[in-house]
Amino acid sequence: MITTKKIRYHRIAIRSLVVLLGMLFIAQIVHAQLPGPLRRAGGLSGANSSRGQSQKTDSIGFEHRDDLADSITISFRYLDSLRSSPLDSSLSDFNRYYTVPSYYVSLGNNGTAAFPVLFSPIMKAGWDPGFHAFDVYQYTIENTRFFKTTKPFTQLTYLLASGKEQVINVLHTQNIKPNWNAGINYRLISSPGFFQTQNTNDNNYRFFSNYQGKRKRYAAYLVLLANKFMASENGGIQNDSFLLDPDRGNRRRALAKDKMYSAAVRTRKQIGAKSRDLSNRAKGLRAEAKHLVSGAGSRSDTTEDTNTNQDAKSGGAAENEARNAG
Repeated sequence: MITTKKIRYHRIAIRSLVVLLGMLFIAQIVHAQLPGPLRRAGGLSGANSSRGQSQKTDSIGFEHRDDLADSITISFRYLDSLRSSPLDSSLSDFNRYYTVPSYYVSLGNNGTAAFPVLFSPIMKAGWDPGFHAFDVYQYTIENTRFFKTTKPFTQLTYLLASGKEQVINVLHTQNIKPNWNAGINYRLISSPGFFQTQNTNDNNYRFFSNYQGKRKRYAAYLVLLANKFMASENGGIQNDSFLLDPDRGNRRRALAKDKMYSAAVRTRKQIGAKSRDLSNRAKGLRAEAKHLVSGAGSRSDTTEDTNTNQDAKSGGAAENEARNAG
């Protein structure tokens, strides 16, 4: 039979055991949060000390965090500027990823000739040829960025549009040494266009590097770039209904294509007929000239034979007369 005193005793023992376990758990948590020297000085790390691992710290202990361990610090500057700018990777100005700015007017296809709507005078001194239709796509020394980064940085851009239009842009830069950076940039613009002979294919290459002295007394810059533009040209469209009429636009474009093909076939046939006619005429003139030359030679031979016969006849008649007289 269990009495009231025994029940109280069991309750006190259970409470004491729970309090003891709670204190041990709290002590273990507090010990894990202590720095390494304090944790090694305490008696709770005796097991680790007995194993010869007193110099090692706990895996979850406090450690100094390097801010650059999992991040990158990158900046760039232009050749004609002394101000360094951070690289903006946000999408607030996503339109700048497109090759043609918003204030430019082009021929309707990416990679074709374009000019700015806002007038901007040419400030360079000297003679200018005036060919600036593809300046917006060029890699130049003025728009080359010289980077400074703590880790290698690569940026890949791929734009895909209707009609197999695509833009590929690759940028890679890294610091070979803290004061020496190098990088490469490549861009491809390929667009077949909406009409015949409207396709474009532009390629741009650029290698850049910059070096700065250890005491920052001098700096050196290197830029190697190349631009290649291939753009087909046509005479334009006859009417804007090819663009504004979605129902009959395809039919009209197909009809225009058939007309152009038939016109090309007719032109080729006419050129072939004219060339054959001229060839036949030339052959006839050559044959006629040959006949005239051969006819003149035969007439001269006939005249000579006639004169010879007449002389022979006259000589025979004179001999007969002399014989009769004798």
